[in-house]
Amino acid sequence: MRLLLLLILILFSGFLFASESTNEYYLEDIVTNFNLSIVPEQCDSEFMTYSNQYDKVIFRKFSRKVYFNNTLYWLNDAFSPSKSNGWFISEQDYTKMLLPLFVDNSLTNKMENFVVFIDPGHGGADPGAFHRSVTNLKESDIVFNISTNLARLLKDSGVQVFMSRTNDMFVSLSDRTKMANAVNSSVFISIHVNSAPGTSASGFETYTLPLGHSFSTSGNSKPRLYMGNNNDIFNSLLGYSIHNSLLKDFPAHQDRGIKHARYEVLKNINCPAILVECGFLSNKNERKLLAGAEHQRKISESIFRGTTNYVQSVVVVGDYILDNNIETIVYVEPVITNNICILSNNLQSVAAGGDYILDNTIETIVYVEPVSTNNICFATNEFQCIEMSSNLTVNEDCESLEVFLIEN
Repeated sequence: MRLLLLLILILFSGFLFASESTNEYYLEDIVTNFNLSIVPEQCDSEFMTYSNQYDKVIFRKFSRKVYFNNTLYWLNDAFSPSKSNGWFISEQDYTKMLLPLFVDNSLTNKMENFVVFIDPGHGGADPGAFHRSVTNLKESDIVFNISTNLARLLKDSGVQVFMSRTNDMFVSLSDRTKMANAVNSSVFISIHVNSAPGTSASGFETYTLPLGHSFSTSGNSKPRLYMGNNNDIFNSLLGYSIHNSLLKDFPAHQDRGIKHARYEVLKNINCPAILVECGFLSNKNERKLLAGAEHQRKISESIFRGTTNYVQSVVVVGDYILDNNIETIVYVEPVITNNICILSNNLQSVAAGGDYILDNTIETIVYVEPVSTNNICFATNEFQCIEMSSNLTVNEDCESLEVFLIEN
């Protein structure tokens, strides 16, 4: 099994809404980091194409469009040239959007460890999109059928599933996210179908929350940080996994891309979240497909496969992600849970997460008894030392860690 190329290395001070950098990340560094080689026959005045053994990425010059393994992904800032160092993308686009896509999908995780919250769009007094030429064909009904099929598939695989509505009822946008947060969802998937003023628009598009410093893809939403931005990395990976699955299963459908919008259900959610548009009711051909139970079932199956691909692409311990060989441990977000989570800056010191502890070379992961405490063990900003908790002790040089159970 090949090694994980490198998922993320994000170190920040622990403030929930820290300001974001807009520094540049140069193409030559991306090429070096992932052993990419140029594909000359697919490069011209408009595109630059690179590939390695596993992935192919196509940059469109002066554009926010990037094609990753033939899936269109909209960056927040354009791929642009500098005066001296070649082409670049913004550091945030690289760190939080492009980098997660290079994850090795050979990693495994148990589906039953995840809680999936499915949000069938609209409902009740809000039918969503509809078309006058087809009696009783409403977006709210179509997406409810897709959602219930998806819920069944996930439950059959051992996943715990919650839904924002279980019949044709109205649920406010804010209540949808509150419900998902209340059950500690692992992922949030909002399912919709699209509509346009004309009849030519078609295809799939998937939305994630824009990065805090960036406008939405359409440009109508100004930069602002929300709770959902704490999961930028995983929003990107979840969006890619599901969107890519839809494109593979429906090759005749247009790829409208993975885009970014500050939709209400994506802003104040505390887990990775996406909104997927499964076709256009305003398009005659797609309207006919969407009205059929068989097509709805196939969409459900495709979203299920995409969700499974996402789950299997990461291994989560506490607030950290480990690669398959436990050679890299990556900090994800501020420590705000009751799990014990410790990390050093050089990724070579002892780390603990939840019920697990790693040895000092981070080569093995060993199960230990659950730690019975609500105390949180915080790392310093440099992640070189840790503070002492009631059930953790460290030596004076912060070089070792002991875990012991509190006597009841």
